[in-house]
This record gives sequence, C-alpha cells and structure tokens, in this order.
Amino acid sequence: MITFILTNKARDRSPIALLVSFKGKKYKKSTGVSCLVRMWNQNKKRIKVTTSNPEANEDNDTLDKWEIAAKETLSEFKTCRKAPDPKEFISKIQYRFYGEQNNDDDEEDAKIGFFDAFDDYLLTHKMSDVTITNHKVIYRALKRYELYSRNKLTLDDVTPKILSDFEDFLVKEHTFFTHNESGGVICIQAYKHIYEACPETRTPKQRGRNTIASIHNKLRTFFHWCKTKRYTNNYPYENFEMKNASYGTPFYLTIEERNALYHFDFSFRPSLARQRDIFVFQCLIGCRISDLMALTKSNVINGAIEYIPRKTIEDRAKVIRVPLNSIAKEILDKYDDNDEDKLFPYISSQKYNDAIKEMLSIAGINRLVTILDTVTQEQKQVPICDVASSHMARRTFIGNLYKKVKDPNLVGSLSGHKEGSRAFSRYREIDEEIKIDLVKSIE
Repeated sequence: MITFILTNKARDRSPIALLVSFKGKKYKKSTGVSCLVRMWNQNKKRIKVTTSNPEANEDNDTLDKWEIAAKETLSEFKTCRKAPDPKEFISKIQYRFYGEQNNDDDEEDAKIGFFDAFDDYLLTHKMSDVTITNHKVIYRALKRYELYSRNKLTLDDVTPKILSDFEDFLVKEHTFFTHNESGGVICIQAYKHIYEACPETRTPKQRGRNTIASIHNKLRTFFHWCKTKRYTNNYPYENFEMKNASYGTPFYLTIEERNALYHFDFSFRPSLARQRDIFVFQCLIGCRISDLMALTKSNVINGAIEYIPRKTIEDRAKVIRVPLNSIAKEILDKYDDNDEDKLFPYISSQKYNDAIKEMLSIAGINRLVTILDTVTQEQKQVPICDVASSHMARRTFIGNLYKKVKDPNLVGSLSGHKEGSRAFSRYREIDEEIKIDLVKSIE
C-alpha cells in the first residue's frame, strides 16, 4: 500500500511523508513537500487546490511523482520472498524519483539533507503564507539548479563558488526556453530533463538584481539558522559578495487620485467595484497584502483596525492599531452583512493585482511615473496604472501621511516599520513642499 501522511499535525504546517507498506514492513520517506494542515485532503491524500493556494498543483505533482516512484519500486521487489532492507528500498525509490542512486555512507546518512533542513526551517519559523510561498519558489529553483549542475547540494559543501554558480543559473534560466512555430513557449531539449523532474507551472522569467538579492537574503538567513541549529558549521555567505538591491523613488496615488477612484462609478462592473473598495480601504490602513487577506471582523476594535504584521511576527509581535477615518468606515459598512467572517470578499493576490491595474486604467488614473527597471537598471516612464499593485496601497498610505506630518516614527507606528528602519526611507519622498518648509525653518 502506498499513501501520504502529515508527520506533524500539531503545527499549523506539516511536512508530508511517503508511507509504503510492503510484506509487513513500513517504509517512510520525506517528500520535501509541506502544507497547511487545514489544507490537507485526508481522503484524497493530496493538498487542496484553491485560488489562494495555486502552488498546491505543483506540490501535488511532486506527490504524484513520488507515488509513481514507489509503485515502480514495489513492482521490482514483488517477487522477493521477504521484505527488503529499508535503506535499499528507500534508495531505489529515490533513484526513480531523482534519477540517481543514493550512495552516501552511514556517516553521511546521519546528517540532515539540504532540502530536509529547508523543510525544517519553514516549519519552525512563523511566516506568512506569502513568505512561505516565496521560500518554496527558492526551494524549487535550488532543486532545478541541482539537476542543472548535476551536483547534489549538501549543507557542508555549499561554497561561495556554488552560490555564484546558482546566481548565474538564476540570471540565465529564462534562456532555457524558446518559442515554437505557433508562438507557444517550449523548453529547449538540452534542459527538458530539469523540468520533467521538477515541474513548474510558470515559465521562468528574466530575473532582475532585486529579485536575486532577495533570494540571497533568504538563503543567507537559512544558512545562518542551519549553523545555529548545528546542522552544519559551513556558512558560505561569509566570503560571498552580495549585490545590494536598488530602488527608484516610490510612486503612489495622491489623495485626490485615491478619492477619484473611490467615487468612480463602477456599477457596470460590480466585481471590480468590490475590489476597488478593498484597494481604497488598504490605502487607508496601509497593511501588506498578506495582512489584508487575513483580516476578519474581529480585527475591527473600537473604531480601528488592529493586527500583528505577519512579516515581522517572529522578531516583533507588535500590535498595529490604525484608526479608521470616515471613508474606511463607509467601506466597512458596505460589507457589514457579509455572511463570512472575512472582512471583505477577497480574491487571489494575482487577480487582485490585475483588478487594481484595470480599475485605475478605466478611471483614467494614468499619469506617468518614473520607475527603475530592475533587470536593465535603467529608468523609464510608464503610466501609473500599468505598474500599480497591492503594495502601492501601502505606499499611498505611508507617502501621503509623511507629507502631512513629516515624522517617520509617527508614520512608522501606523505602518509597522520599526524606528530607524532603512526600509521605511524608501517610502518617503522628500518633495518640493517638504524642502520649502525645511528652508523656512531657518529663516
């Protein structure tokens, strides 16, 4: 019998293990996949696929592949009179899954594997679902790099050179694909084995400097954690030179633009009107998308929204309280009769971002803004509606507040930034009005 089990139901998120019963023995193997316990379908032994959890498709594909590997291994041993040795049996399954034999000696077997450590890292850290998803993207990229380089990753053997090679892989991965005669995207033959072994639902796009810097930051934290846990003494980032992320001047909606959007008549598109209300509400409380999607009616307390930012919950479990102004209260009243406990009728993050671009375009909010192309590192001018996203709501909240009070610590108390945060400086624009007031102060 072949099945999958959650190995730690006591936590919110659990690893998923392959369990094979054969000739009276049980064989268990980590799949490298984990999921929220509430998203596990006990009958189907798969992860529930929802609009807010689309990556479950890829995880279920991985489970399918483990099941096929186990079935093929069972077929090989079916004529055996007695149950095979666990190490040999698991090694055969791994061979069929990865396409290579596990010949590690006993000492190596005693050490935690690179991806098992990564799973443990995700399970023992309090992260938002969005942050976990971002780490799983890195996890799969590392799996693909392992197939590309044909070298198994181990915690002890990752060097600055391997980090550099991994970065090169990230930079050029999009070139592994081309277009066929009908215009469809196909993988180049030389790299097909990578994506057959580690499927991706989306074709890798060209990655910019900031994306790669973000990946390195997350990996560096992972290696620091591994060293703290004594999984390894290796810390390859000690001698690896990381490129810093670069940011342009933040763009956001003016109060006039925000109000124009709120009062625009979307009666011909009720679904878009609902997302407009949610976006304007986000502009008025300044939370991140992960926190917005988690808001329920219980977060409304005495005329304010109270929540603990998920991004910083492990380091700073600080309650953020944002009083609601008249527009925010008006929006809440519209959805007060919503049967669900959720504050609003949310849709997936990607569909929400698409709706934001569309609503701004229809409302004629299309002034040109200067952005930094993170791939080419060059400035370019684009309509604000074309580059708008849920995070612009946060910038709109912070940028407009800063213009009013010019006190980063006061604004930070509403946005969740800690005092002196370097990240906060990206959100405040030293505009002409602030410069004039500054010069007047020394008259």
